[in-house]
Amino acid sequence: MLDEFQPQVTQPLAKGHQLSHEADQTRPQEGLKLGAIPAAFWRTGAYFTLPYYMKRRGAHRRSSVPAPTASLGGVAGVLADELVLAGFKITRNPPTSDAWQRITSEVSDAIISFHDQGWILEPQTYHLSPVVPADATAHRVKKWESLGLRWEQLRWTSDWTPHGDQPGADRWLGYEHNERASAWVLRHRGDTPRHWAVLVHGTEQGRLLVDQMVFRARQLHHELGCNVVMPLLPLHASRRAHDPTGSGFPTLDVMDNIHGLAQSAYDVRCLLAWIREQEPTGVSLTGLSLGGYVAALVAGLEGPLDAVVGLVPAVDFPEVFRRQTPKQMRNNEMLIKLNEASRVLHSVVSPLSFKPGTPPERLHILAGLHDRLLDPRSQAARLGDHWGTTNVTWVERGHVTHLLSSELGKVLTAAVSAVSDGSEGSEGSITPPT
Repeated sequence: MLDEFQPQVTQPLAKGHQLSHEADQTRPQEGLKLGAIPAAFWRTGAYFTLPYYMKRRGAHRRSSVPAPTASLGGVAGVLADELVLAGFKITRNPPTSDAWQRITSEVSDAIISFHDQGWILEPQTYHLSPVVPADATAHRVKKWESLGLRWEQLRWTSDWTPHGDQPGADRWLGYEHNERASAWVLRHRGDTPRHWAVLVHGTEQGRLLVDQMVFRARQLHHELGCNVVMPLLPLHASRRAHDPTGSGFPTLDVMDNIHGLAQSAYDVRCLLAWIREQEPTGVSLTGLSLGGYVAALVAGLEGPLDAVVGLVPAVDFPEVFRRQTPKQMRNNEMLIKLNEASRVLHSVVSPLSFKPGTPPERLHILAGLHDRLLDPRSQAARLGDHWGTTNVTWVERGHVTHLLSSELGKVLTAAVSAVSDGSEGSEGSITPPT
């Protein structure tokens, strides 16, 4: 397959003069920004018109996904998601022509390099083996103690680096602060062994105040007796460069995206190695959106865990970027070729490339039928099929509003239901936040 693919992608992408001309066509009109908010309301209304509704029901049926209904929860979910997408359109700019030139040049070189190194055929060889962080230190975070939560911040050096002279490696290593890994830790006093719940945040998250509410950390800790850990992903929050233009991921910058996903998986695996030294009674891994992608990838690289949970998980970023590209640019020849090449490269960090070590009965997914950020058919449903699990919960919500569903508490409770008899706390389910 790769031999057939290479001439179609690497040769045209290497033509700089053609690329510069085509890249200009990928620049969106200012009207897209100015009209983003009104378009969010228009798109929400259009979503529930009869033609679109019937088309969507048929598409869901063909994917063996329950058909969404025109409920109030669905309307609220779609509108919330569309407003988030509008915010992305307003605050984010596409790559410049020079950036497109660099991105496509890197992708062309990486296709050859990844093939020569054998990573496309054996993606597990791309990933570094995790180690217990040698310099891990924990410090109390007194800010939230008045709320009854004794958080600590665990810090260590992330020694993950791109292989050799990979395209984009020097740029990735130049991102200030990114080498300093950290995690928020909420643990019980005493030596009683506990279940450790590892919770991985989504895009643009990684801030303690928000994440502890999103993941219902208080209830996991107090009601279910867990020790809670929330790692910080690369290029998020304090690991992001102090640059007004910013750099982060997920991103259209293909090599940055691949490096970000690989380092995310490595950092979480190193954190798991550290947790195992704390003699836990069990370990569960839960991820939200981007974090769901990371959790699913880690599940494919690690041995059995007590549970793995994907909350509105992503599994295919090239498809996400394609779907979210404005229609007037989606059929641009250069973008189509770049997306095809990106799919090949992303296979080395794709959850769908690895069989999870955790048994299917301990794998859980919760997804919104009205998700407008991550299409439920091409993302969550594909992960469920790949995992072979029947523990897939569909809710009449969107990507954002799934956080308010009562089903979320039940899924989180199921993931830590194997709490040791020696742990304190009840076996009741977690209730939605008020």
